[in-house]
Amino acid sequence: MNDVTLTVGALTLVMLILALYIALRDREINRKLALMERGIDTLNDELYRLTKELEKSRRELHERIVRFELEQRSGVAEVPEGVWEERLAPLREETAQLKTALARHEAEAEEKLAVLRKHLKETMMASGGGVPDEQRILQLHAQGLDSETIAKKLRMGKGEVELVLRFAKING
Repeated sequence: MNDVTLTVGALTLVMLILALYIALRDREINRKLALMERGIDTLNDELYRLTKELEKSRRELHERIVRFELEQRSGVAEVPEGVWEERLAPLREETAQLKTALARHEAEAEEKLAVLRKHLKETMMASGGGVPDEQRILQLHAQGLDSETIAKKLRMGKGEVELVLRFAKING
């Protein structure tokens, strides 16, 4: 009976240690989740603030442009020379910044498109189709067949055919 009591006591001790370990891990995980939640909330608040600031800047820029156009159309001749340049300078600067941002976004989009093209070619080569399938898809499309018919005829997925046609349209 002493061995059974000792075994039950040891198992109880192991279970208590395991329960304590699980409770501590749960507490640590909950603490990390709470930190992540606060971080996400902070990021959302910052995003909201930046969105509001951007919207405010857009409104102000629009108002300045409208005022400028109204002043220009009203034939204000009393404005001293150089004032127009002074008034236009901030607008030109903001326009330049917007053009730079647009160029950066276009470059990023081009990079992503190049990666997608590369993956498409790799996928087509891996499937054994390669460029001849792409050319065949384009030929059949030029004959007036729709993507579903082309897919059936070439025993390919309709999505793959549509993707090839989209890339051909982008490049063409």
